[in-house]
Amino acid sequence: MAYSEEIKEEVKKRLAKGEKPKQISEQTGVSVPTIYNWKRQFEQFNQESIEKCEEEKISKMQEKVITEDKQVQQYCITATEKEQEENKQSIGKQENNTNSQFQNEKKNFKERIRVEQNTSNIENSRDNMKKISNRYLGIMDFLLEKRNDIYAKMQSENYNIQKEGISQWDLMEGLIEKVNKNKDDKQCINQLYEKILQLKEKENGMNR
Repeated sequence: MAYSEEIKEEVKKRLAKGEKPKQISEQTGVSVPTIYNWKRQFEQFNQESIEKCEEEKISKMQEKVITEDKQVQQYCITATEKEQEENKQSIGKQENNTNSQFQNEKKNFKERIRVEQNTSNIENSRDNMKKISNRYLGIMDFLLEKRNDIYAKMQSENYNIQKEGISQWDLMEGLIEKVNKNKDDKQCINQLYEKILQLKEKENGMNR
């Protein structure tokens, strides 16, 4: 016997509410075997919909991983170019200072000491900037490695492991975003770097 779509939809909603097939059959006139058959169809459709949504989410995450990896690579290239440009400027400044010293032989001893101190401060400042840049890259390498581990969980055939990976993904994305946002914050980068060193020591201890 053929039933209308309205009847099927009503049965679907009542099954979703937890009503028993026998009770639904008595009130709608649809046979109990038919209701059980529909129930299996509904459950199969719902499962396929869930799987499709998860596949779409994983696909979007794959695209995001590729995009962010490219961004990190670009940052490394930009940082290297910036460092090279600073080195060129530094060499130019040093040459100018040397010529100036030859031309200004009357400059007294205290003035020469002051120039040397300023030069030392500039070098120290540059070293600090380079140190922060290296620490930021170290943090990002560590986080991206951990994110790859999470991504591997999401590809697992074990549902519980896959579910755990999906829940961890959003947390890792938030942490990566925070690091990118504060990459120029010396205090923040240093604190994160120290925490990561502690985590690595802890992991090394567990692997021994």
